[in-house]
Amino acid sequence: MNKLTAEQQISKAKVALMNEPDWRWLAGILMMGTTTFDNPKVTTAATDGLNEIYDRDFVSGLCAEQTKFVVLHENFHKMFRHLFIWQELSKENHALANIACDAVINTQYLHDKPGIKFIDGGVLMPEYADKDIWNTRAIFEDLKKKGGKPKEGHDTHQWEEAKEISEADAKDIAQQIEATLRQATVAGDIGAGMPRGIREMLVPPVDWREALAEFVKSQCVGFDKQTWRAPHRTYLAHDLYMPSSYSDTVGRLLIAGDTSGSIDDKALSVFLGYMQQLCDEVNPDGIDIAWWDTEVASVDTFERGTMGGLVGAVKPSGGGGTDPSCLPIWAKKEQKDYVCAIVITDGEFNEVGDWGDLPVLWLVINNRPVDNITVGRTIHIKEMV
Repeated sequence: MNKLTAEQQISKAKVALMNEPDWRWLAGILMMGTTTFDNPKVTTAATDGLNEIYDRDFVSGLCAEQTKFVVLHENFHKMFRHLFIWQELSKENHALANIACDAVINTQYLHDKPGIKFIDGGVLMPEYADKDIWNTRAIFEDLKKKGGKPKEGHDTHQWEEAKEISEADAKDIAQQIEATLRQATVAGDIGAGMPRGIREMLVPPVDWREALAEFVKSQCVGFDKQTWRAPHRTYLAHDLYMPSSYSDTVGRLLIAGDTSGSIDDKALSVFLGYMQQLCDEVNPDGIDIAWWDTEVASVDTFERGTMGGLVGAVKPSGGGGTDPSCLPIWAKKEQKDYVCAIVITDGEFNEVGDWGDLPVLWLVINNRPVDNITVGRTIHIKEMV
């Protein structure tokens, strides 16, 4: 028989988790909201998206490792904001929404973790273990397609109580969650145990076109002249006749396309299509498009006045591993002089190489945070559209 009270048991579990390397990044979430007992609607454990509710008899029947599991489970619901984000799924099918939320937490984040023990009745669905494929909605839709009525999990989801929280308060909760997670990522070893999926939540959305235009224009001097002889193509599409920008000389640009197989043709076409618009405005001396994997496999060269139709004119080649350090080595060997470089890649590599003082913009497709790019500026892009 456990001699601790339910309150002491939950408190002890939280303190233990905040001191464990795998979970201390979650400390700020664990301290959010209130922890109460004796709610007649809750026979095990529950959350309304901010506060935690536990049943005394249920907690008393748990060992220390199971208590930590239950506390983690409820706090993952809070962190993912399940009770706010997936209200529509709950309205459509309350049971499947509960199972989908639980499957994400238990299967993808808590299963087989040291120091915690899964409890009887918990949702565990190994077929949904891949974080890159299965989020809550995807699992919900798959369960709906399969039909039947899977068994619900061990806890209660207070959807109605969460719905009563005002929009302003829900927004404030979201900001608190984001702030505490961001703080953990910069607090030395505290954020070391944070799963990749959680880090990806913190990547701010960026308009890659705007960022690319700002980078190119800031590096290419002398593009501030305008002419009415060549109308601006962007405005022509809206029946507006506006002058285009041009320059007497701005230097040469390097575009480096990762051909290791992770960047598809659609993304390259979208990128090059927009890059051509920028070239119409900036009017560089020329562009070299280097196709690379572990070495520079080929280069498409375009001089001023020949940059129309970039998308159809390029011939990507390569397809091996990924090593961007080959790019500065190649540029030095070929005695290339560029005003800036733009690298489009998936970021799956170890070293970036020595780029000297050349300004570099890295466009990382798939929006996955990477710590290995130590040169220039990095923009994470979930999907290039």
